[in-house]
Amino acid sequence: MRNVWKFPALVRGIAPKSGEERHCLVAGSAEFEVREVDISRMQLAFKADRHEFSFPVEYRMLDGVLYKNEDDYESFDMDLSGGDLMAYGYSVVYQRVADEIVELMKSGTIAPWPKDAHLKRERGARDLETSGVVMLPGGQSDLETWRAKFKQALDRIVISDTKVWTRAAEPVYCVGKPNGFDAVHLYIEDASIFSEPRTEWGSKQSATSAWGGAYRVFSVADHDAALRCLNEMAVERGLRAEELDTIEIVMPEAVSTDIDRLEMDRLARVCAVHASQAFTKVKPGGGETILEVAPSTLVTRWIELRDLLRTYSPIDGIPEDLETRFTSFIEETDDFAEVYGPVLISKTLRDAVSYSFDRWDNRLIDVAATGRFAAA
Repeated sequence: MRNVWKFPALVRGIAPKSGEERHCLVAGSAEFEVREVDISRMQLAFKADRHEFSFPVEYRMLDGVLYKNEDDYESFDMDLSGGDLMAYGYSVVYQRVADEIVELMKSGTIAPWPKDAHLKRERGARDLETSGVVMLPGGQSDLETWRAKFKQALDRIVISDTKVWTRAAEPVYCVGKPNGFDAVHLYIEDASIFSEPRTEWGSKQSATSAWGGAYRVFSVADHDAALRCLNEMAVERGLRAEELDTIEIVMPEAVSTDIDRLEMDRLARVCAVHASQAFTKVKPGGGETILEVAPSTLVTRWIELRDLLRTYSPIDGIPEDLETRFTSFIEETDDFAEVYGPVLISKTLRDAVSYSFDRWDNRLIDVAATGRFAAA
């Protein structure tokens, strides 16, 4: 299916009226093709009932790649005719590109036009031809960069059986207590939670945030373990246990992700973020910050871990030395907790690390599974 699509872009230009040089939010247009395939080529791998969808969600394999059905063609047709370029609502077409543009506008590294564009997404992106923006040298290159990003977003989509299908990572079980709920939930996410900064809805990813220790992730082939974790966590916290989603595995060979190894990586990332925030806080009793009283070896291990995690995407593969770097950092934080209590790595997060260590049967190094804390 070939059509002319509008796409959002930030281009270097002179903003109208003010005459200032800015990164201007505009809409370009170009011809793109979205692949259409016969449903007989897409073998059913999983079928899930997910609480956030009003319809059964199918995962199908096409040319070795997993796709998930989003809905019927109607919403996609609205995007095509449309208008929600900055994904003020939810859009499988524009969401990824629009979020990247918003993050860039919010970063402070550029001077955007309009100045409040990241706060007023519903205003969308103005057509380049009628916006009054005069592109500076490099503006055309900017336009081509965002055109390529938009093409990558469309390349994740196929049309089949009057439905829209988007490329997906393997579905996984997630157990945790979302903010604002008085229950522990078991629900289905997909393995993109290990690498994507945002969920498919565009909200910030909780599983890899500073509070990611409140979550546990399991393969969909490990339903019993996920259910056991759900019930144990609910009893521990005195809350209800709710199994929100169910899934049928039609193609067992499609379950292949090493969740335990990814969980080790995820907890390492959570610890690195959590520690960076904790270092800025004042130590118990007042006075210096935690960073100022932390041993140099602890700070060094934290920096080494943080820098390693920046060098790769866990979905593409995890370096063998992650285990030694992470273990060394945890040993240092345990020693620090002997004196100051769990001020650098919270007890909830340390328990999650222990849980991850215990699950990884192939671990090369043995470290005390239970943290040693001077304070609760």
